[in-house]
Amino acid sequence: LSYYKKDVIVALARNGVKAPDSELLKVAADDFWRYNLYDDLTKYKKEAWFPAKYATQQQMAQSYMYNMMEEEYEGTITYIGEKTALYDGKQQRFYLFKVQYSEDEGDETLSICGPFSMDKKKLGSSYKAVAFSDEPYQKSQTEKHFRALLYNE
Repeated sequence: LSYYKKDVIVALARNGVKAPDSELLKVAADDFWRYNLYDDLTKYKKEAWFPAKYATQQQMAQSYMYNMMEEEYEGTITYIGEKTALYDGKQQRFYLFKVQYSEDEGDETLSICGPFSMDKKKLGSSYKAVAFSDEPYQKSQTEKHFRALLYNE
C-alpha cells in the first residue's frame, strides 16, 4: 500500500502539488519507504515537504538499511548509536544498528550505514559505507567491528 501512496505523492510533487500531510506522514513512518520518499522528493526539490519527525540522518540510515536487507531477508533493525571517523579524507558520521534476521534465530549482528555529513541537517549520503557484519554482535566489540566494516580490516 505504501508503494502506491509513495508513487502518488511523487507524481503530485513532480507537478508541484503537495500531498496531504497525513499521507506524507504515513509513508515517511514506514521504515522501508522513508528513504525512498525523501530521495524522490529531493529530485523535484520538494524535500521541505518531508515530515520533520522523520527528517533525520538516523531515520534515513535506518530506512536505507531496511532497503538493503529487504532484498534478501526480513528481520529487525535496531539503532544502537553513531560514530564519527575519517573517511574519504574527512571526518564523517556513521550510524550503527543491530540486525536480527527473522529466518535466523541466531545472533544479532552489527551493521553500519554512511557516510553522512557532520552537519546533521544534511540528510543525504552517498551510502558508500554500508555493511553487515558476519560476527555476532557484542557491545564490547562494537568499535573493533565498526572499524573492520568501515575499513575492511
